[in-house]
Amino acid sequence: QPGDGDGPDAKSKKHPRAVAGAEAAAATGERTARAVAAEASRGRRAGSACAGIARRTCEAYVQGKEQDYLNVLKVALNTGAWFEVYMDLHAKHGSSPSFFLYTSRLVLDHLPRQAELAARICTNCLEVNLQDVQMLRSVGYFLVKAGQSEFALAVFDRVEALAPVEPQSFLDGALVRAFCCMKGRFSEASLREAVALSAKVVGSAWARRFDEIEWPALRALAHA
Repeated sequence: QPGDGDGPDAKSKKHPRAVAGAEAAAATGERTARAVAAEASRGRRAGSACAGIARRTCEAYVQGKEQDYLNVLKVALNTGAWFEVYMDLHAKHGSSPSFFLYTSRLVLDHLPRQAELAARICTNCLEVNLQDVQMLRSVGYFLVKAGQSEFALAVFDRVEALAPVEPQSFLDGALVRAFCCMKGRFSEASLREAVALSAKVVGSAWARRFDEIEWPALRALAHA
């Protein structure tokens, strides 16, 4: 079974074309994430935030379909030659955001030292659909898990612009900023933003389905 460090460097001599293809496909998602970050920082309206970015047709999620490719990919990860398999699966399932979400999680679980590559694979689904709030949240949570908090913040800021009537949109941004400050990347500006976002969750009137959302926000304020 391959070690945690197995990845593009370890396999580059044996599978040069596959490695180059995997990195190119993953880089596409990273460029899209950078575009989202740029749009969020400029504060443009939600409707124009994705202008100029090529999109694929989005395939709807079908429950259980992921087992068709996850089992194949698991075997490939255990044998070490997973890049060709990933590229083949990418060609078949590249229009499905769930493919990138499931695949990136599996890669991170098997190769934790390749967290950056797993994050780049995950962000490919941003190219498929940049308007789906729940998908964006899933990407943001994974980016935090993979140690890519800067990109995660850009994604959550995008969610805030798309879904301002949901307190979770502000809470996620507050929690990630607080998390970054506690993990050694302290910034007074980030801390102030985290406090302001938490205060908005606590002090605003939300739909009844969001009852008690203020409790995690209050905890964030207490730690701040």
